[in-house]
Amino acid sequence: GAENRAELTIKTAEAAKAAGVKFLLVVSVLTADCVETIFGRQANEVERKIKSLGVPFTLLRLPYFTDNVWGSKDSIKGQGQIYGPVGGSKPFVSVVTSDAGVAAAAILADVSQHTNKTYQIISHRTTQLEIAESFSRALDKEVKYVQVPYEDAKKAFLSFGMMEWQVDGVMELFKLMDSGSPVTNTADLGDFERITGKKPIPLGDYIASISGAFK
Repeated sequence: GAENRAELTIKTAEAAKAAGVKFLLVVSVLTADCVETIFGRQANEVERKIKSLGVPFTLLRLPYFTDNVWGSKDSIKGQGQIYGPVGGSKPFVSVVTSDAGVAAAAILADVSQHTNKTYQIISHRTTQLEIAESFSRALDKEVKYVQVPYEDAKKAFLSFGMMEWQVDGVMELFKLMDSGSPVTNTADLGDFERITGKKPIPLGDYIASISGAFK
């Protein structure tokens, strides 16, 4: 994403209003109230502007993506290991992107029920150790989670071609998860079911569904 994505999102929303758009569904992040963080500050600026535009809206706050396990594909296949800086037993909430899409579709199907509301779309509460265990079961081989220092994690993310501001934002998110912050380990997981009438995808089912690519 662009470092000025808050500015770009606001300009897009303003253009939508000028064009007569009657409703805005805006993707945000769970850390939008954490203005001391990069992602939180960006999202907070967007949310405040959306609320002041005078166009009916819904804010969809998303946590860490469960789908980020794809970034560990090579190490799982080659070494049977997942690397990360967060303590393996530290709980955090995450969302499968398809669950986010299902929730968004349900909102757009009947916007009158969701006008000017903010939702947290969460699939499950998990830990890095539980993710590794889910891969172990799905692949029928041992997969371990290996905690690494934050400086090593940052170097690895930069080597993937990510921009430094973005990597710094990810490290801030990881540190919130590592500290047990109630922002990244929120108590209420129910918005998805309240919106859709369905249960979100269980972690094990999601891992099993993609496991063929990790063999």
